[in-house]
Amino acid sequence: MAIMGLLAAPTHARDSVLRIGFSEHPPAKILNAHGLPDGVDIRLLRALTEQLDLKLEFHHVPFKRGLKMMENGEIDLMTGVLKRPDREKYLHFIEPAYKNKSNKIFFVLKGNEHLITRHEDLRTLRIGTGLGASYYPEFDNDKRIRKDPVANADLNIRMLLAERIDAFIMTESAGDYRIARLGLSDKITKADFAHRDQQNVYMVLSKKSVFAHRLGEFNEIMNNLIQDGTADQIRTHFLKTAEESR
Repeated sequence: MAIMGLLAAPTHARDSVLRIGFSEHPPAKILNAHGLPDGVDIRLLRALTEQLDLKLEFHHVPFKRGLKMMENGEIDLMTGVLKRPDREKYLHFIEPAYKNKSNKIFFVLKGNEHLITRHEDLRTLRIGTGLGASYYPEFDNDKRIRKDPVANADLNIRMLLAERIDAFIMTESAGDYRIARLGLSDKITKADFAHRDQQNVYMVLSKKSVFAHRLGEFNEIMNNLIQDGTADQIRTHFLKTAEESR
């Protein structure tokens, strides 16, 4: 399903319309009060594509499906992607990364903070995850952890409240945003154990995109947006606005 953004244009103008794979992942990617894509990533993307004189056409698809569409060239760009060798086969990673840390947190019911104090504790629990999502190699590659993937992140929250899972893993900013928005800060908290390290987060361009030959332009503008502080200003302003609207 296509969701036309504020910069949308007729799909026949393929030389000026960038097709975006969009899946909600607050605060990076949300639907605003008008049902249009918004969030930190989307505002940065708009700042970038305005300088490229491109219009945006949003396709609302789950993250995993979005990657497959990128591989097939059905969409052109996605945000919030971690670099993996298998993905480098069909994706151009726009340099530099626009975010350099991605803390992965295990959220539990209040009172269960000590349920997870080390990685090994995860192997005795049922952990909610996002369908097709990657978190960090030790977790992703550990076959002894019982993982319960869902397509909608809010479902993990409901499953935790219903005690159908013991915890769910989510990027810290996304988890904090969702829990606060749902008014559940008194019921859900963070486990003692978390994965905190440097992880580069990228916007990516399909190698089959008609815009793939413009990768150098994407890179140059992204670098400028980061170096001149625009990216940080977008993030700070959006989060402040979201906080004030609660």
